Parts: sequence; structure tokens; C-alpha cells
Amino acid sequence: MKKRLLYLFFIVASCSFAQEYAYFDFGNSTHTTLGNWNNLVVTSQNEDGLTLNVINASGVDTGILFTLTDSFDHINANGTSSPNSALPFPDTASRDSFFGATDAGFNGNVNPTGGFTLSGLDPSKYYSFSVFSS
Repeated sequence: MKKRLLYLFFIVASCSFAQEYAYFDFGNSTHTTLGNWNNLVVTSQNEDGLTLNVINASGVDTGILFTLTDSFDHINANGTSSPNSALPFPDTASRDSFFGATDAGFNGNVNPTGGFTLSGLDPSKYYSFSVFSS
């Protein structure tokens, strides 16, 4: 009986703590991140409609589709090129990002929002999102 309980505990513990990570790099084609990163590259101001099949940190297709549904204003290419080494972000991911603009003073364009949709999520799973920008 003890052997069965120990075996059952091992199976439950192994399944309960399984995690997948997916990393995204929002920016331009100059600073894409190599490896198993989801590079979201825009080439013009206010671009939307970009779609991407999301891969996890192991390079496996997750079955999730990323769609840029509400354009951001443009690309910030002045983020940090030397992020804290304790973070899992290489400089190519931290040095560029998307941004919005609440007034026309920056580049003559007002675009205060930006958004995306993740489709294909499994409603029986728990998802957690963390965002880093510089």
C-alpha cells in the first residue's frame, strides 16, 4: 500500500508543477532575439494584423496564436542594452519595445492604446503573464 501511495504522489507532484514559458520580443528587425523567442516585428507606424504561432522556451509550438489587433504607435529602440543579469532577458529583447502616444507632440501621431489577442488558450489551464519594458 505504501508503494502505491508513494507512486501516486510522484505522478501527481510531477504533473502539478509542470510549467511552460514563452518569451516575446516586441520590436524591430534590427534587434530580434535568437533562440526560442517569439519575435513580434513591425516595420511601419501603426501596423496591426501581425499573427504568430507561439512557441514555448523549448521551441515547441503551443497551439496558441498571437494576433496584434490594436496597433501600437511605433517602436522604441532606446531601451537598456545591458539588462540585469538576474533577469532572463538578453539585450536584444530589452533594447526595443512597442509604445503608444497620448498626444501628437512626440511624432505627430496620437495612438494611446495597443493590444493583442491570444487565441487557442486552454480554459482548463492557468496562465500567468509578466511584462518587462525598458
